Amino acid sequence: MPEKFTEVELRVQELKVEKQGFWESLVEESSFEVKLFSVVSDGIPDNAFNLELGVFPVREGGSVDFGPNGYALYRNRAGQIPRYLDCNISVVEDDSDIRNMANLMSEIRKTSDFRNLVGTLALAAANPALKIGLDVAESIMGIGLDILKQNGDDLWLQQYFSFNYKIDGYDGVFEISSNEVRLKLELVTA
Repeated sequence: MPEKFTEVELRVQELKVEKQGFWESLVEESSFEVKLFSVVSDGIPDNAFNLELGVFPVREGGSVDFGPNGYALYRNRAGQIPRYLDCNISVVEDDSDIRNMANLMSEIRKTSDFRNLVGTLALAAANPALKIGLDVAESIMGIGLDILKQNGDDLWLQQYFSFNYKIDGYDGVFEISSNEVRLKLELVTA
């Protein structure tokens, strides 16, 4: 059984833009603005999902180093250790005018998909016997990515993964990558 802890954080330690091939570098830009978009669902009723959006300038082959403590994508609420974390992380090359989470959330809330999701969640909360096989984080991520794609952003990386406290113990450093970008992540407990 994992040790007892009171804090859980999912952090990005580094975001690195991979080098392009010779021909691609002749026709493409060598500096980018990238969006790191994450949705984490923790199953805690009053904190169904946590959204983060960061926009970072970076050059081809360059990286964004978030320092010794990283960039927190998720922090548990005080006194509430989630049984699981369902994580959805995407990195998009930014060509749009959506530069912050407030604007993106405003666009997400306008969609009929989001209103339907909220209605389903409200129904489930009102009737605990109703089982809903719904991955909230994945649904929110899908709605957000649709909006970002409509604004001309290029999807460079999309990754889904889960942690289960009883099985994984909530510790670890790991990397996810695509041809365009690599992320170094860390799940920390204290």
